[in-house]
Amino acid sequence: NLEWRVSAGVGSVHATTIVYPQKGEPYNVALIDVDEGFRMMSRVEGIDPMQVKIGMRVRMKMLSGDEKQPPYPVFTPLLPEEGIPHHPGSSSHPSSVRRGK
Repeated sequence: NLEWRVSAGVGSVHATTIVYPQKGEPYNVALIDVDEGFRMMSRVEGIDPMQVKIGMRVRMKMLSGDEKQPPYPVFTPLLPEEGIPHHPGSSSHPSSVRRGK
């Protein structure tokens, strides 16, 4: 079941791939683990698709859409100087990652 969730719009890239359309430039499709505990499919803009990395911190922005498409969310890299830490409850938080010995 899908449901609406509220978010501050900050998260981490969980997975990413690059799409190479016949016409146009390549772009990425990414799964974003939002700090509030849910995952969204979107894309990361503002950088080369090859530079999108798993674990990268990102911030959501809404694109306005047009007459054929309603507004929709995309993500941009979160700059270190923005100072937004990992959310402690996030599965992408470094302390929640199990490491084998």
